[in-house]
Amino acid sequence: MIIMKNFNKIIMILTVGILSKATFGQNPNPINKDEYGIRVDAPKETYQYLFKLGWYETKYKLLVGPNEYKEGKGKSRNYLDKDGLTYIEKNYDEEGKVTDTATYKFNISTNKWDNTYTPKGDETVNFNAEIRDGTLTEYRNGVDSYGGKNARWIYKIINDSTYTYQGFKTYGNQEYETIFSTATRTEE
Repeated sequence: MIIMKNFNKIIMILTVGILSKATFGQNPNPINKDEYGIRVDAPKETYQYLFKLGWYETKYKLLVGPNEYKEGKGKSRNYLDKDGLTYIEKNYDEEGKVTDTATYKFNISTNKWDNTYTPKGDETVNFNAEIRDGTLTEYRNGVDSYGGKNARWIYKIINDSTYTYQGFKTYGNQEYETIFSTATRTEE
């Protein structure tokens, strides 16, 4: 009788242990996502950055001084975070080293994108984006460390695998193109 009581306790303890081990670490409420990895309950605006998903080869022209531009090439990887709402972009130089990271997440309460840009070894900069005149436009008001103000960056989708990214800032009373980049999807 005592052996049988202990045997039943041992079986119950083993059963609870096996069941808890089988479900340990599993989210009881998994996030449902579509074929792109976007949450099915995401705001419809979440699809505005969908064109960026994947690997891209980039060619750019960057303003580095008064009327002085630097040209270069690199790669960009764009993917969705586990939450199915936040896009993450990592940019790489020609040698494959990460140069900067950006995040893009739609804020339903402001009806704008709350984005971040972090150059390697530097501070994170916050900026916003929204559809302006039918085009996805990123912008940051205020003055940067060089005196540039009211920055804006415009995306233009050329076709299913290519887009351009053009940036402008105002210095004094004149607006300058600060970057022009062409990104073409690759199979990396």
